[in-house]
Amino acid sequence: MNEFIQSILEWATAHRATSVFIVTHLLLSIIFSFIRFTNQTLNNIINLFICDDFSLVAVNILFSILFSGIEASIGTSHYSFWLVWSFSFLFCFRSFFKLNESMGPTPLVFSVFLCFVFIHRPVYYFKLFKFHFSDTFLYSIGVIQYILYDPIGHLIDAGICAVANIIWKIVNLILFQNERNDQIENEIEDEIRHDDQRQGEQLHLESLDT
Repeated sequence: MNEFIQSILEWATAHRATSVFIVTHLLLSIIFSFIRFTNQTLNNIINLFICDDFSLVAVNILFSILFSGIEASIGTSHYSFWLVWSFSFLFCFRSFFKLNESMGPTPLVFSVFLCFVFIHRPVYYFKLFKFHFSDTFLYSIGVIQYILYDPIGHLIDAGICAVANIIWKIVNLILFQNERNDQIENEIEDEIRHDDQRQGEQLHLESLDT
């Protein structure tokens, strides 16, 4: 029993963002099943983190555990900031464009799944190895079933998460390119400085010889 608790604590320590989400999602869903606010903006914020259907709460928690490997691979800070970005997009679209009335932290499913799609490319993998059920392909089936739970709302949320991830990717490419350019400039400056230093040493040696 102690070993089981210890393994849970170790997992929670290695996946802090996922652990915080699981606890927050479960507690808020329980609390706000009894409470509603008249302020629409506040309700929209709360609806990002709760579900009024506890079977869907269980599914969200299950997906967050399945996809927790992304947090371990890219780091908690990067993972958290990336999800905040996705949640912000979802809040804006739900609040200002009023495309749907869905609830719940769907970016935890769709945004993280898109990361699997871009990294593992299950479509290409399935073409090369027909009928080979990889983990990513099984996740794809799970996400499709998740969309079918609320076809309109979840499909719109999936589109919003896709847009958020595309913009996130573009921003990261721009930042990476700028960082790379700065690195190249620094390398050129260092090389010029080293050349000047070598020339100075060479001139000094020649003056000593004469």
